[in-house]
Amino acid sequence: MIIINKTIYFKSSQPFFTKEMKNIKNNTIRTLDDIEGNELIKHKDEIELIAISSVETGLTFVRELRDISFYADRWIFTWND
Repeated sequence: MIIINKTIYFKSSQPFFTKEMKNIKNNTIRTLDDIEGNELIKHKDEIELIAISSVETGLTFVRELRDISFYADRWIFTWND
């Protein structure tokens, strides 16, 4: 995870990347380490976009972020359909 300006970036592997890119699955669930979690909390209200890159191909898509939630030690990032 990295945050640049108002965009949060993640990498994703198959088959999840294809489902996310096609909006079959419009969220990603992540476990963040303490440093990443603190960075996210610090900038959570500023983040507007999510960018996800394929680990295999490097292809990246960007979506408007709708919600960031925390549940059971995991972060859930949901974007608009």
